[in-house]
This record gives sequence, C-alpha cells and structure tokens, in this order.
Amino acid sequence: MSKRKYILIIKDNIPITRGNIIVAIDGSPYSYWGLMIAIGLKKAFNLEIEAVAAFDPYFHQVAFRNIADALSEDAAKVFRFKEQEKLHDEIIDKGMAKLYEAYLDMAARVAEARGVEIKTTLLAGKACDEVLKHVRMTKPALLVIGHFGLHHVP
Repeated sequence: MSKRKYILIIKDNIPITRGNIIVAIDGSPYSYWGLMIAIGLKKAFNLEIEAVAAFDPYFHQVAFRNIADALSEDAAKVFRFKEQEKLHDEIIDKGMAKLYEAYLDMAARVAEARGVEIKTTLLAGKACDEVLKHVRMTKPALLVIGHFGLHHVP
C-alpha cells in the first residue's frame, strides 16, 4: 500500500489551456510530488512549468536584532554580536540561498529525467508572502503546493 501524497492545486479564472503552472519547491517530498503532478498536467494541457523556491534571508537579521536588544552591554561584548551577525550574513544566509537553489536544481533534474524542461526561480523573503507575490505578478493558470513542507512532523 503506497503512502498518500497530499497536494493543493489552486486554479485561477485563466483557462487551463493558457498560462503556466507554478510549483512551490521547498525540498520536501510533498513539493516534489507536486512537481510530478505538474509534469502530468503539463503533458495533458501543454503548459509551461515554473518551479519557485523561497528562503528567508531576513529571519536571522530579526533574530539578531532581538538578541541585541535583550543583551546588556557587557553581555554583548561576550557574545561578540557584530562578529556573529557578520558570520550569519556571510555564511548562513548565503548558505540558505544555495540550499534552496539546490532544491530547484533537483526539481529541474527530476523534470528533465521525465522529458520536461522547467524554469526555476529563487525568491527571497517569507515563503508564503513571496510565492503569493510571484503568483500575483505572473498570473499562472495553476499553483501547485505540497500539503506539508520540509519541516513537517507526523
């Protein structure tokens, strides 16, 4: 018996014979299952696929700002706030971008293995906000997202 894979497909008023399909990729099995559904729909309706992934480079900046506000001057010196902030900006945030780019690269390889070429787009910001902003800007015929994300806990 196979596990069910839950996805959500959102349809706009654009006819399914026009436009494209946007698939949100976060590296989870659910997002890649959504890609597989999109590939099937592409083949049925001859639509283009765009895989989008969003990472939040601002999360660590907000966290550091909150920590800095809570620390005394002496504690801030021990914490070496400026050096820690620079480390996060240079390594962690850039690392997050590379991680999500790798998820998109995997999506492109999965599609290519099935004879389909897709466009990939990396977005920066809160995932839900950035995906919705991108959808409003590009006006796809369909949006496909996984029921759960990468950090889903059964």
